[in-house]
Amino acid sequence: MTTLTLDWCRHPDVDALAERLADDVAGILRAAVRDRGRATLAVPGGTTPARFLGALAAAPLEWSRVYVTLTDERWVPPTDPASNEGLLRRHLLRGPAHDAHLVGLYEPGLDVVDGARAWRPPAFDPPFDVVVVGMGLDGHTASLFPGTASLDDALRAPFDQPVWPVADAPDGLPRVTLTPGRLRRAREVFVLLHGADKHGVFEAALQPGPVEDLPVRTLLRDPDLPVTVYYSPTGAAAAVDPAREAT
Repeated sequence: MTTLTLDWCRHPDVDALAERLADDVAGILRAAVRDRGRATLAVPGGTTPARFLGALAAAPLEWSRVYVTLTDERWVPPTDPASNEGLLRRHLLRGPAHDAHLVGLYEPGLDVVDGARAWRPPAFDPPFDVVVVGMGLDGHTASLFPGTASLDDALRAPFDQPVWPVADAPDGLPRVTLTPGRLRRAREVFVLLHGADKHGVFEAALQPGPVEDLPVRTLLRDPDLPVTVYYSPTGAAAAVDPAREAT
């Protein structure tokens, strides 16, 4: 069963779509700061969100009251080209957003299992104000990959462990990911999609079937979770490894 609160925001221009998503996210963060004194945001890495992150960086906000983390991360330091944290620092933490508090998922000096167990920053006690995710052509979101043992384990993860280790990602790099339970504990979830191929995969995910086949379904089965899809038919990169391209 699909979510009862699924909405769509469509635009043929990827830059205009990124601006619209940035405006909507900024509005929610602004309201959270006003109402609760701080705001929390989880965003993906990968190539698809770069325009959105750049647009969000220019938003007028009390950025010193905004706490940002990632939906998933490769277990590499921020200086590594594969690091999602590094991408976030380049695209978001500049201009007005320089004062935001970034809490990365990578823990130097720990292996991926111990690092996942250690991640408990109090700033991210649930729920998130906003979670933004992408989706790969294989239906993965965050680092929840179809057909992997780590996905099976993450689906059963206890709620008090918000981050789960991923040793069997398709690209061979160890990762950590927010668990499905924590992704679903958000006041708003936004899914960013570019390209007709991804649209087709997402439409398939809206149909009945196992979450294990198309893990993005984990966000589409809760009637109480507000989900909005931001979609442009253009702008998708061609022939990209799905393990790297979306999140």
